[in-house]
Amino acid sequence: MGFFLAFYWTASLNTLSDCFGYFYFAYVILGLFLLTLVQAIMAFLPNDIVAMLFNPIFTSMIILFCGVTTKDLHSSQVYYRLSEFFTFNPPSNQTCAIHQKHGGYLSL
Repeated sequence: MGFFLAFYWTASLNTLSDCFGYFYFAYVILGLFLLTLVQAIMAFLPNDIVAMLFNPIFTSMIILFCGVTTKDLHSSQVYYRLSEFFTFNPPSNQTCAIHQKHGGYLSL
């Protein structure tokens, strides 16, 4: 619970109570699923040493790919506030696209 509280507000997630409750519920369910998965993996491995080598691999895969199957958002409308834009002046004799070409944010 302490890690969850430190993580939730440090990551600046939504502070509404219904969002907090749902996220906490999903966090607990994921923890229970990981415990079950780890015990299942340990059940078919020959000893503790091998289990300690295999469990982090599966746990890391679950944590790394947890957002891969989210809804496709390419067709969604995105709205920005004026305060979210960054304006800059490129060097003389260059356009913004040429100046930012190596950064990869603008295309020609």
